[in-house]
Amino acid sequence: MAAYPSILLFAILALGQVTTAWAQRPTEVIISGVITDAITRQFVKDATVSLKITSQETKIVKTGSNGEYRCTIQVRQEAIITITVNHPLYPLIERKEEVRIPGPNRYAFDFEITKTSDSKITIGGYVRDKFTHYPISGADISYINSSGQKIYSTKTNAEGYYEFKSSFDRGAKVKIRVSPPPAYVPDEKDCVIIDPSIDNTEQDFYLTRYEDLYIQVTLRVIDPKKRKRIPETKILYKYFGELRDTLTDLDGEVLIKFPRWEYGGKEHVFTFEKPGYQTFVFRPTLPGDGTPVMYKVELTRARRFPWSAMLFTAGGASAITGGIMHLRAGQSYDRYLDFSNAEREADFETANRLRGGAIIAYGASVVTLAGGVALDFHRKKLEDEAAFGRLTPVISTTSLGHVQAGVTFRFSSPR
Repeated sequence: MAAYPSILLFAILALGQVTTAWAQRPTEVIISGVITDAITRQFVKDATVSLKITSQETKIVKTGSNGEYRCTIQVRQEAIITITVNHPLYPLIERKEEVRIPGPNRYAFDFEITKTSDSKITIGGYVRDKFTHYPISGADISYINSSGQKIYSTKTNAEGYYEFKSSFDRGAKVKIRVSPPPAYVPDEKDCVIIDPSIDNTEQDFYLTRYEDLYIQVTLRVIDPKKRKRIPETKILYKYFGELRDTLTDLDGEVLIKFPRWEYGGKEHVFTFEKPGYQTFVFRPTLPGDGTPVMYKVELTRARRFPWSAMLFTAGGASAITGGIMHLRAGQSYDRYLDFSNAEREADFETANRLRGGAIIAYGASVVTLAGGVALDFHRKKLEDEAAFGRLTPVISTTSLGHVQAGVTFRFSSPR
């Protein structure tokens, strides 16, 4: 009977050892997670993830294209896992996590990592003319920080290139300001440093000349028959509602500048006037991109009936006729004094008639010449008044003691 307690004690101890061994058997636990960039939120590929459990070998895995890592470990009891993330472009990250036994057989530990912030990068680029793409040398380039302070400055070289190196944090905002030669409009750009690991950030500038802010309109006036340019042609146009005029130079050209922001892409009206030519109204649409433009305008010679010239000719003929008659009257009067009584009366009567005719001829010449002067003055006055409109000639006649012709005009304003 004494042997039974010993056997029972041995059985109890064996059962305890078996229970302890069963409790301490390894449990498989899956450790996984996703590693992303803290700024760009993109997956980090080819990061080395090391998992170290106390008194066990270190497990090493790499992230895939989706930034995910996965590892299976054997755990017998509660354990502390040290997870280390390493990547050439990022600082070393180490984190400790607890695994409970009994507990879940899957754990997820995600990481957001930030790239090294002390990388030096080069910011550079070219400064060129917007239209010609020629390089602009000697332009001042300034680097302005977020507080508005000038940190660094340099100049473009003969090829219009500039560059400077500095250290930037991820997401840093940089303002690059260009102060070009006086002929150009200054410019600036805001640049955000997305990735300091990139060696070079290109920031090119295309500057506008001040004169390119205006549309340069060259007008060339030509006589199509003579194939020659017409100098001193009067050109009328509106500038911000004000009527202005100018003259072509000796080469028959004139340059007019219009603000691009006001007249670009819009129709504009030019009126051309030149004595001896018909008035011409030209309505081009000015380019909206500020490109210089030249328009060739052909003027047609005026075909007016020469009323003024006819009146001047008639007046001259009347004056000559009056002079001849006056001379003949003097001759008849001299005869009246020299000859007999019978012949005196005839010569005296002839002299009186010739003198009367001379007076009438003189009067006709005065009236005709005055009419020609008045008609010519009237025509010029009407042309001046019709400077920005259209002239439609209408033939009419007027009586000024004798029949003469006049020209009147109907005036209509342009649209």
